[in-house]
Amino acid sequence: MANTGANGAGEWIEKAERDLASALRLLDGTPPYLDTAVYHCQQAGEKALKAFLAHRGQPIRCVHDLVLLVDTCVGLDASSLDNVAYEA
Repeated sequence: MANTGANGAGEWIEKAERDLASALRLLDGTPPYLDTAVYHCQQAGEKALKAFLAHRGQPIRCVHDLVLLVDTCVGLDASSLDNVAYEA
């Protein structure tokens, strides 16, 4: 998804929610597909971070490095991420 700017944030959140819902379905199966569920959890986190960046009007880079994305988000607004981490 190559979208930049605040108007793409909602789309990133929708995709993150779908990834999380997919992970839950994979966990509920018999047998549960743990490896694939974990993959979708990682994807949900990545897309949520990209939504944060889009909301802040930042360009969205095509990376899959959660540490890099978190560091970028913290550089913009650490207090907002502190609240998110506390609520999680």
